[in-house]
Amino acid sequence: MKRLMLIVVLMYSSSSFAAEFTGYVEEIAIHSDSWGTYNENDAAMLSIYMEGMPLGCGMSNGTNRVAIRTSHPLFNATLSLVIAAKMAGKQLQVTYLNTCNTRSGVWDFGYISLKE
Repeated sequence: MKRLMLIVVLMYSSSSFAAEFTGYVEEIAIHSDSWGTYNENDAAMLSIYMEGMPLGCGMSNGTNRVAIRTSHPLFNATLSLVIAAKMAGKQLQVTYLNTCNTRSGVWDFGYISLKE
């Protein structure tokens, strides 16, 4: 019984860690964290808007996008893949964390793959 409970707890905790969404790139935006003021030392990020993606963190004012900072080791590869998918009209599978730490109401990046 203890093993069964452990398995159920592990399944529940791992399923709430991340979610996957497959769809088309609606918009690509690259901006600084504080885009309202000019600051060369500000952190930059890529926002990937996906058609039909759930709103960030279930917030009513959230957006259908996932964000990744330029400091992330997969930033350049992700940017290239997103642009290629958008230009070719191909679907992407985005796995995002169930957190919105990068920006309020925006899913945190997990990983990405070209689906078609």
